[in-house]
Amino acid sequence: MNDALNDARISEKKRVKDIEDETEKKRLDDILKSSKYALLKSEEDLTDKQKDKLEEVKEAFPLLAKMHQQREDFREIFDTHDDWAEGAFALIDWI
Repeated sequence: MNDALNDARISEKKRVKDIEDETEKKRLDDILKSSKYALLKSEEDLTDKQKDKLEEVKEAFPLLAKMHQQREDFREIFDTHDDWAEGAFALIDWI
């Protein structure tokens, strides 16, 4: 899931380069700068600065926000279920 999220981040970065409005291009490019680890680390492991960066990215890039939330939901399934059978049923429900 991290690979897909990172690929989407890279795609968004490329898309931003095609924006004609220089002010908007710079704003979005600044948001994406240094966003990789904020998006890919577990939320509980983020520094305050990374948490702020993650919120900025989520507000500006809805696709990245949705993908990040799905990744966190997926990770939570495995963090909250000690029994593999319960985890499997939770995963099926999530899908």
